[in-house]
Amino acid sequence: MYGTVGRVKVKAENREDTAIMVVLFDDKDSYWKNANDPEQDKRYKEFARFFESEPEWHDGEWIEGI
Repeated sequence: MYGTVGRVKVKAENREDTAIMVVLFDDKDSYWKNANDPEQDKRYKEFARFFESEPEWHDGEWIEGI
């Protein structure tokens, strides 16, 4: 699996907390296809208006465990 974990501070007027976002894909190509999709960018921008700043992203291979 390939994906990303993002940590972001939410604007105080929305809720004064930190949010963690996790997105996983079957493989790296699927991840980048989604990341480069203009429709996905539009959806992200809708959510980003609630953030204090850009999320701290951690992309990479993920290992499934029990």
